[in-house]
Amino acid sequence: MTKSDKIESIKKGKPFRIFDVFFLAGLAAAVLLLCWWVYWSPPPYAAEGVEVWQIGEKIGLYPFSKVKGKEEKILLDGGALTLVIEKNGACYVEKGSSDCPDHACERMGTIRRVNQKIVCAPNGIVIRLVGESGMVYSY
Repeated sequence: MTKSDKIESIKKGKPFRIFDVFFLAGLAAAVLLLCWWVYWSPPPYAAEGVEVWQIGEKIGLYPFSKVKGKEEKILLDGGALTLVIEKNGACYVEKGSSDCPDHACERMGTIRRVNQKIVCAPNGIVIRLVGESGMVYSY
């Protein structure tokens, strides 16, 4: 078979075989299953509260058991940002409450797992969920 015959047979051949379609569908299903497992599975350790640090000093510990009602809003550092603590074991920075220029801490979203953090770099604030995780972090 000459080179031109090989090229012609490749041009006339099918781009995908049925096996290729099933393989790609199985691969897509496996990726979706992995994403579901990572993002929507329950956390291995329940968060017990929120720890707030500013420039290396611990300024507060807010247990979820002390939250009155559905959520509680806490004004940090004289108005630097407003932290919303939910009774169900999650917290986030309220939209439009941060006085920093980029508002990155607001876009970090809701944290629900132990040792997840929200960081407001211009104000030097680190918000972390604490609980019984078996891990020890030092600052």
